[in-house]
Amino acid sequence: METNATEGTFAGKLESLGGFLFRWRGILPWLLPILFWKVFLLPEYLELTHGELVQDAYEFLCVSLSVIGLIVRFIIRGRVPPGTSGRDTKGPKAEVLNTDGFYSVVRHPIYVLGNFPIFLGLLLFTEIWWVIVPGIVLFWLYYIPIMKAEDAFLKERFGEKWRMWAAKTPLILPNLKGWQPFSGPFSWRRAIRKEYTTIFVIVGLYAMIDAFRDLLTEGEYDGFWIILLTLSGCAYAVIRFLKKHTTLLKDPH
Repeated sequence: METNATEGTFAGKLESLGGFLFRWRGILPWLLPILFWKVFLLPEYLELTHGELVQDAYEFLCVSLSVIGLIVRFIIRGRVPPGTSGRDTKGPKAEVLNTDGFYSVVRHPIYVLGNFPIFLGLLLFTEIWWVIVPGIVLFWLYYIPIMKAEDAFLKERFGEKWRMWAAKTPLILPNLKGWQPFSGPFSWRRAIRKEYTTIFVIVGLYAMIDAFRDLLTEGEYDGFWIILLTLSGCAYAVIRFLKKHTTLLKDPH
């Protein structure tokens, strides 16, 4: 009984922490340049030791990881019903329990299959092991309590239906054998409306890391990232205007 009470207390504290972190989950990407500010003072290791071609290939690999995560997020946002998997920061919400598509292989695909590849790409982009390793640890320390808090909410909200789904769907390591096709239609409007901010933030972080590091270590900057950031900023402004002042990005009734 004592062990169960201890476990129950720990689970409660973990869920409470998860609820707090849920409300602030959007700030995690921005902690990278703050916590690891020294990144900007160190030159790009691969370019120094293997040349610019190897450096460009490595950066392409890092960006590709993040793009994979963004694609997963984009697909999920466009497929899941309205009222679920939202950007609300007050707390978890769900009108229905998502159990198909990516939700059939892992319980929290937005975090595991979306955010983690995005964040891993950014960490690898730094080329510094003492940024990459702690960054991965911090990611999971940050998101596991959030996932547990969401599980507690869904368990209370959907009861036995959630228990049956959770029994066969892992928390972190995807079970690809459990894949079930998406049941709902894909909405480009919903996906764009939900994810345009995420895309702009990720481009901004890559541009910030590359531009500031090149400027501080080499006295120059890579025009590619500045141009990409400018274009993504223009796209962000246009989409935000359309979202706020038109019906073009609203779901058809």
